[in-house]
Amino acid sequence: MRTTIDIPDPMLRQVKAKCALEGRTMRSLTLLFFQDWLGDGPSTAALLAAEGTNAGSSAPATASVAGTDGSRKKVRIRDLPMIGMWKDRDDLSDPAAFVRGLRKPRFAT
Repeated sequence: MRTTIDIPDPMLRQVKAKCALEGRTMRSLTLLFFQDWLGDGPSTAALLAAEGTNAGSSAPATASVAGTDGSRKKVRIRDLPMIGMWKDRDDLSDPAAFVRGLRKPRFAT
């Protein structure tokens, strides 16, 4: 069965980002929370720990990356080339302010 849930945008962005870092889907996370709330089985914290996710642990976050031969391998997210590629840019110390500055001329009233 499908349903629609109205989630505030800032919270949804955080949830999506954390799901991506932990390699899970929002559906699987939602089901875990519902199971916990209904009391059907172990708590969400126990289920997350059993799955080996990074929630509340010091284990490095991993991602599944496709190789040139079509195979997939797990790599630490912090080792991906895209992580930190703008770390030396002073104008990006506050990404939200940077984007607002880019959009300002387009959406000025």
